[in-house]
Amino acid sequence: MQVLHALGVTRAGVREMSRRRRARKVGIMEARHVTQLRAPTDRWARRAITTLIAAPLALTAVACTGELDAGPITAGAACATPDVPLEPIGRLTRVEYDYTVRDLLHVGTSPAPGFAADDGTTGFEVGGTVSPLLAEQYVDAALALGERAADDPAAVDAALGRCPTSGSEAEACVEDFLERFTRLAFRAPTDRVEIDALMALYREGVAIEGHRGGLTAAIAGVLSSPRFLYHRESEPALDAGAVGALDGTTVASRLSYFFWRSMPDEALLDDAEEGMLDEPEGIESAARRMIEDPRFERGTHDFVRQWLGLDGLSRLTKDDAIVPGWQTELRASLRTSMDAFVDHVMTEEEGSFEALMTSNVVFADEALAGALGETFTSPDPETGLARLTLPASERAGLLTQPALMALLAKPNQSDPIHRGVFVRTRVLCDVLEAPPADVDLTPPDLAPGLTTRQRFDMHRTEPRCAACHTLIDPIGYGFEHYDAMGVFRTHEGELSIDARGEVFDGEDANGAFDGAVELSERLAQSRVAQRCMARQVFRFAVGRIEQNRDTCSTRVLDHAFSRSDLDLRELMIAIVRTDAFRMRRVQEHDPVTGSEP
Repeated sequence: MQVLHALGVTRAGVREMSRRRRARKVGIMEARHVTQLRAPTDRWARRAITTLIAAPLALTAVACTGELDAGPITAGAACATPDVPLEPIGRLTRVEYDYTVRDLLHVGTSPAPGFAADDGTTGFEVGGTVSPLLAEQYVDAALALGERAADDPAAVDAALGRCPTSGSEAEACVEDFLERFTRLAFRAPTDRVEIDALMALYREGVAIEGHRGGLTAAIAGVLSSPRFLYHRESEPALDAGAVGALDGTTVASRLSYFFWRSMPDEALLDDAEEGMLDEPEGIESAARRMIEDPRFERGTHDFVRQWLGLDGLSRLTKDDAIVPGWQTELRASLRTSMDAFVDHVMTEEEGSFEALMTSNVVFADEALAGALGETFTSPDPETGLARLTLPASERAGLLTQPALMALLAKPNQSDPIHRGVFVRTRVLCDVLEAPPADVDLTPPDLAPGLTTRQRFDMHRTEPRCAACHTLIDPIGYGFEHYDAMGVFRTHEGELSIDARGEVFDGEDANGAFDGAVELSERLAQSRVAQRCMARQVFRFAVGRIEQNRDTCSTRVLDHAFSRSDLDLRELMIAIVRTDAFRMRRVQEHDPVTGSEP
């Protein structure tokens, strides 16, 4: 309070600011019932708000590998008949929320990292249940964003910045803005009832705090509406249990959140309203345009972030007494390096899966180059990164990138267990059984005269762990050439590195190898790894794990990926043409009442 007094803010003024903020917040909370838009009769809104559907798909571990609880994917389905599983209604994830409000309001703020965490059951983030805490966070963020937009309306919309601040002309200008704004925010056309509800909110705000208060209330009302917070999924006008095509605006939204992690732009919504997204050919045409857009980097970066678990880099620590050159600033350097590598694969390497797995290119800023012991020369003037073409005997693609090797390591040593688990689960799509609860997972201490491989090999004496570690450890040992920082080495202390390994139960990936480069080259040619890549992108695109009803979609996907010479961009195009992406099964029972819809 003393600080506030020093700024000329009195105690009474603080109370008044709090009162106004509470009044606006109460108004927004009450207005949510209005902006839910006919919640008692609108089936989608009722389901979205009253049930807050969250149906994460569980994985059932069988011995050391497992299958989805829906059963294994089998061939022989009648692919002439579209078939997709029932899908829950999902909300925006935190990443999607931030990108959407940035594109809507042209602000640089990112409120979503403070929100309650998303559901990661499928391996990728999906918007699940809205807790009371998250609901409160949504309203707080909506108010703060509304205030920011009201303070600089010209940044949000050129016409809004020229609006009069009082009278009927002000109302007409704001109404015109809201009609355009809600089309983008709700990812679909809005009707008179919705606009009237928001204009009523604007008038309430004007009564409390003038034109600025009205803008704050109206924009916050949009941002706290279920139409904004949820992925609105149209349900085909068919009998219960039938499968039909989604409408164009729903397809537009699916496309934009897959490729851009944000709302559709006006061009995509125009395509939807003109019927251009009603057939696979039109959807493909739109997708190809989106891939050429700079926003496409958002989608690829977010996919890789989730697939590789790169959020862990922000918490990465190393023992600087053992890892030469470690500094916390390298966390950001490693993340930037990985993003640049992915961009290189998607552009210069034309989306090649083989290049993703075998390229010997690494991108580094000056700090990372120094930590890797490499010379920093000829950096890109825009990014500040140097392209390092390292010996092909030392680096091969994604699995040997410094960011991943440093992430999959302990603070003071390499980590063959987590590196092996990563390959089995993220590259071969195995499902591993969790270790017994009473097993000590503490990594072995550094011991003179022993390599990491020799120290970790001792834990395989535990009979309950031996079966799974037979699948994990021989893969993880192949990465022993990379230390805790991801630096290539031939010796650990004075002892020579033994990076020989073997893949078991990996179908065409099976066999002995010597080092991660040889393993990466094998995985690049493995149909199992290629299918897993397709599944990972599929799960990211549709927000769930594939089920039996997706058999036709995944078979088509595998065929298209193979025919494209394993072009990752063509894989994404193939996904948007599948039944799983374009269609929806009509709900058989109302999730609230249990009655037929």
